Amino acid sequence: MPTRKDAKEVARCLSKFFTGAEVKIIGSLATKEKSDHDIDVLVDMRDLIAHVFRIKKYQVEITDWGGYYCHDTPYGDVDLFFAHPETVEKLRESSDQYEG
Repeated sequence: MPTRKDAKEVARCLSKFFTGAEVKIIGSLATKEKSDHDIDVLVDMRDLIAHVFRIKKYQVEITDWGGYYCHDTPYGDVDLFFAHPETVEKLRESSDQYEG
């Protein structure tokens, strides 16, 4: 059974890895000392992505599929997908424009 202390350690580790991203404990451990399930952590990388593309944070939207849409970067609009290998394989199969 994870505790709030566990969640804080997870958030600390993620903050080190995603320097510049906002990392927040959400879900039950945001308000309780113990969880019957798991640790939920939100990693909001809008500031980090905005810094990389030298744009303002409001130009980076969180999409309904969990990615980021970046408006007016020096390279045009950029749609970022964060995926596990199964999703990447589905993209390969369904798109003739997939490169990677």
